[in-house]
Amino acid sequence: MAYTKDDVITIIRTFLENIRQDLPVERAYLFGSYATGRNRDYSDIDLAIVTPAVNAKNSLNVSQEIFHRAMLYNVDLEPICFSPEEFEKEELPIVLDIKRTGVEITTSVKAKSRTLTRFSKSFKASRSRSTSTRKR
Repeated sequence: MAYTKDDVITIIRTFLENIRQDLPVERAYLFGSYATGRNRDYSDIDLAIVTPAVNAKNSLNVSQEIFHRAMLYNVDLEPICFSPEEFEKEELPIVLDIKRTGVEITTSVKAKSRTLTRFSKSFKASRSRSTSTRKR
């Protein structure tokens, strides 16, 4: 299902507010096709969550809990969790990709404005590509 920019923002904000009740979230990033503006009708919403609640012993359990919570939203939300150390080490290719192309989701008003502006630009670009592809 294709989501509008407002849909994506609302989904992410609501989801993060929900999980922050039980989980400390240091940072969150929208990544993948919605962040780069290459989303299609079938694209999911990729969300990276950096939390100190994740460690070597419980990584799988925390990730599963977050994934199950995302399923309750009945949307194509695909969260992935990292510990702060894991995210800073940059050993995983996906972390490098998130840092290179992802859009950080933040709670500060000034940063939120920058994030939404960047997201809006990439989203508009993807919509114009999608429209031109359909016309062919």
